[in-house]
Amino acid sequence: MSNGISEQHIVSAKKSQPWWIVWLILGMMVIFFGGCTMMIGALGKASSSASSFNISGSDDFTETVYYQDDAPDGKLAMVSIEGMITGQHSSYQPSMADTAISEIEQATEDKSVKGLLLYLNTPGGEVTASDKIYHAAKKFSDTGRPIVAYMDTVAASGGYYIACAADVIVANETSITGSIGVIIGGVNAKNMFDKIGVKDQTFKSGAFKDTMSMAREMREDERAYIQDLVNEMYEKFAGIVSEAREIPMETLKNGIADGRIFQGSTAKTVGLVDENGYIEDAISALKAQAELEDAKVIQYYTEPSIGDFLSILGVKAQKAEAIKVDWGQGQFTQNLKPFVPYMVLPGY
Repeated sequence: MSNGISEQHIVSAKKSQPWWIVWLILGMMVIFFGGCTMMIGALGKASSSASSFNISGSDDFTETVYYQDDAPDGKLAMVSIEGMITGQHSSYQPSMADTAISEIEQATEDKSVKGLLLYLNTPGGEVTASDKIYHAAKKFSDTGRPIVAYMDTVAASGGYYIACAADVIVANETSITGSIGVIIGGVNAKNMFDKIGVKDQTFKSGAFKDTMSMAREMREDERAYIQDLVNEMYEKFAGIVSEAREIPMETLKNGIADGRIFQGSTAKTVGLVDENGYIEDAISALKAQAELEDAKVIQYYTEPSIGDFLSILGVKAQKAEAIKVDWGQGQFTQNLKPFVPYMVLPGY
């Protein structure tokens, strides 16, 4: 040929080009099917574990160092309780309460952990979920090891309930705490139903079975019944505070435990917290309680799960619709379920 390139060379070049495409396709197929296999396996694992949420045990969490002195002579564990305290879970993830409880249980089982730091940044939440976390912390305390609670931006209501498990409570001067009380809220839409012509048809086995129905006015005996429930839960809450802080019940009920909130500095004045300071002050307090000169503070974490992946993609289990209703104590906007007792800071 006139350009000096033989026909054989041209044919060879044409034959070699498609192999790049073949290898590219094969590589993409390997990645795709490999990813599908991992996804199916992870889904199976998530499905089997999500049904029981049995995530307690020494092998379930990995430790990471939060703080460490130059020559630590002991280990302390920090468990963070942040956001709304809830026992609600998804199909892929345990609830935040279950996770906090399991971390506390792992610290309890680990005899090398000399003390527990509860990091609190929560407005409170469900009564039962708060009580279960408090109970887990008390079981740690029953082993004779100290607990220090640190209050960050907010540690109110159910958050303060949990803090009562601690031997020492340290609060930032600007944190919001207190809000000691219980609330059950609901909506009555009878007038709206009457206006648009909607009639309730309810069949019940007893007079109190449809108490707090939004389709009718409450009877006086029902109001007394619900108020008694709230009072009973409140008495338990106030009793825990009274015992933990050594404050007489009468003093608590007359200006401290009536639902009002306190800034961290004022909370110290009224006896709800021991010290004002920062996280490093809480660590120092825990080292002193554990009789350690130097220490390593660890946190627990788990490797990202399929639940985390699905959450990123926006695939979440169905949740209760968020309600925004004025119950006389502020706007509640964080997926609170009606007719569920809460210990939560108004406005959340």
